[in-house]
Amino acid sequence: MTTTPERDTDPVLQTLEGTELPVVQRDVHGFRLYDRLIANQPTEIPEILAAARQTSGSILELAPGSGRFTRSLNPLGREVSAVELNLPESQPEDTYGCVILGSSYATLLESHRRRLLFRFANRCLASDGLFLMTVLNADHRYEPGSTNSGATISQLDQDSFLVTVERRDALNGARHVSLSHISFNEHGTYRSSEYTSDIAFVSTELIEEELNAEGLSVLERRPIKVDPETAGIEALNLWVCARNQQGQTEVKDRP
Repeated sequence: MTTTPERDTDPVLQTLEGTELPVVQRDVHGFRLYDRLIANQPTEIPEILAAARQTSGSILELAPGSGRFTRSLNPLGREVSAVELNLPESQPEDTYGCVILGSSYATLLESHRRRLLFRFANRCLASDGLFLMTVLNADHRYEPGSTNSGATISQLDQDSFLVTVERRDALNGARHVSLSHISFNEHGTYRSSEYTSDIAFVSTELIEEELNAEGLSVLERRPIKVDPETAGIEALNLWVCARNQQGQTEVKDRP
């Protein structure tokens, strides 16, 4: 995976967030920007809520971002906690009946950081708890003749908008994302900032191997309905995971 230097990306992210980002969050290029884009989108929420209702006890959301999942979980009437991902090595003080990681966050991490994340999720789970994680399916293939690209224009506030262009490079196993942030409130003129990133695909097989190595098993993968206006997001799945159990059955992929 290659990205533009942080001296180029940080000002864009800080402008959109309006605050200095902690180092641990800057390590995942584009996460905060992506979170800003999807803050008011319902994608993933119905499927996560349906799976969370199958669990009991308190709920933990990892990397809550703008809190769009947290707000949706509150009506369940259960205790909901949210923590940013600094991935502590120590054992959590509490365990949870449901641990949630949305927005395909895991696929933005390098392998060693995903392993730490899965290890931490395992430590947070009650013995009968479920770990719910959304994953962009890297094994998905576009139809023949597809341009493998998409573009959207998103208004961020009254005086600025963001142009997102995405191209999927299946040959090299990467997703190329280009973002242009344009602001018009600059003393009668405008300012534009550019951000580009090549995000590596992470295969379903590799993610499952990493989960198993950290004591988690995939029970099933459920399809997530994606807003057709959301560029570049296709074949999104909700992975329902639990602590490894003897006699674990084959993973179910729902149609």
